[in-house]
Amino acid sequence: AQNVLDAVEAGEVDRGIFAVANSGSGAYTASLQAMGSHTFEPLVTFTMPINMCILGHPSVDSIDTIETFYGHPIALSQCRKTLEEKWPDTPIKPCTDEMDTALSAKVLANGEVPPTHAVFASKRAAELYGLNVLVDGAHHNPHNATAFAIIRKKTEKVRM
Repeated sequence: AQNVLDAVEAGEVDRGIFAVANSGSGAYTASLQAMGSHTFEPLVTFTMPINMCILGHPSVDSIDTIETFYGHPIALSQCRKTLEEKWPDTPIKPCTDEMDTALSAKVLANGEVPPTHAVFASKRAAELYGLNVLVDGAHHNPHNATAFAIIRKKTEKVRM
C-alpha cells in the first residue's frame, strides 16, 4: 500500500488500488499504517475471492521437490493450515511486505530465489512468468476473499 499511496499522492498515477483486509487474516496493518500517513480520496472498496496457488519454477513439476515455501506474509497466512497439514517439515520463509505475490512470482521466474523455492500467487501470475502451478487452491479458507480500496489524489475544494 505504501508504494501505491506514495504514487497517488505524488501525482504519478491517477488512481491506486491496494488490499486492506482478508477474510482469514483480518486487516492489513501495513496498509492501515500507510493510509494514516497519506492524504487521498477513497473512491470505492470492493471484495473479491482469492484463489491462492503454490507456484514452482519452470524446471519443477512436483511439490515433492520443494525445499522452502517463500512468499508474502499475508499469502502465507492464508495457506498456513494447508502447509501445516500437508507439508509440516518444509520450511516457510516470509518475504518483506513490499514483495507482493506477483513480485514473488517474478523473482522466482528470474532466478532471484532458488528453483527449489515455491511461491504463493495466482494462476495468472504463473501464466505471466512461465511458472508451474503445483497446487491450485492452497488457501485453507474455502471462502478466501480480500477487500481492496481504490483511491485518487485528494483534490482541493475551492471555497467562495
